[in-house]
Amino acid sequence: MFCGHAPHFAGNCWTDTASVASKAAFFFIQAAGRKLAAAIAYFILQHKIIKAGGEESELKQALGSDTKGKVSLVAYTVGIALAWFVPIASVAIYTGVALMWFIPDKRIERHLGS
Repeated sequence: MFCGHAPHFAGNCWTDTASVASKAAFFFIQAAGRKLAAAIAYFILQHKIIKAGGEESELKQALGSDTKGKVSLVAYTVGIALAWFVPIASVAIYTGVALMWFIPDKRIERHLGS
């Protein structure tokens, strides 16, 4: 009853009935859900700051189209959907997003330096 609402009950509810794949999918969906929520919050914050500064703001010019941020949102959403069917694919997607963000983003420094 509480498995979907309280993560700390998941082990107790699923220990005897769910397969390992279902447990893995549940874990990855929880982890990706947190990352997706953070990505959405960052996206909203970024747009609020740009809106406050106007369309010609320095942040808007520095970020450009923000492909990296948009790809992250889509990848997390696809990863959550795939976690039920192909958990290893969702892990690969999450790893790819992490590696993508591990590479430093120099757009803002480059814009401020010029």
